[in-house]
Amino acid sequence: MEAKWKCYILLPFVLLFSSSLFAATNPTNPSESSSEGSSDISLTIPDLYRVSGIDDMSITYDGGSFADLYDDLCIYTNNATSEYNVRIQGSSTCTGGGDCTSTPSDSFAVSNDSLSYSIGYLVYWNDQASAAGLTYLGAKKASAVTTSTNQTGASTHTSCTPEGGTNARLRLLFFQIDLAAAPSGTYTGSVTLTLLPPS
Repeated sequence: MEAKWKCYILLPFVLLFSSSLFAATNPTNPSESSSEGSSDISLTIPDLYRVSGIDDMSITYDGGSFADLYDDLCIYTNNATSEYNVRIQGSSTCTGGGDCTSTPSDSFAVSNDSLSYSIGYLVYWNDQASAAGLTYLGAKKASAVTTSTNQTGASTHTSCTPEGGTNARLRLLFFQIDLAAAPSGTYTGSVTLTLLPPS
């Protein structure tokens, strides 16, 4: 099984430099020796968010009790509290009849269109790159979910260097009962992660 995912990042950066919007001063008369004027400068840096370290996730089910996929990520923000929220949305490609009839197009599931079959998964999030502290977010074949409380583990370094390169974890969990019942084949889908300001 393979689940591919992507993210959207908005990094606005505004630089204002003007000689007319602020309290600029200009000499009124020509001078033989020198001329002096001044221009105020304004630099605005809004709250910025960045997720990196994203990898495609894949696994071959071996008949065990479950299938577990996870990806450790780097979450950066420059806001003073290092807080953020995360919105996660699935994208099943399932079409046609069979099991696909109960699978919304934006759900947490991987699908095989030729078999008209999909397999749902659970979504977990952790604001540290660890198995300890994972928070359950979304049910099988549910739509998008957002963290209910502010996450506090964002790095102030864009590459999460002080944290060893990663500081968050996304986990997708498939149950044995669903995997054992599914026809053999390759199932694909995607999951989209969006960073949001703290509430």
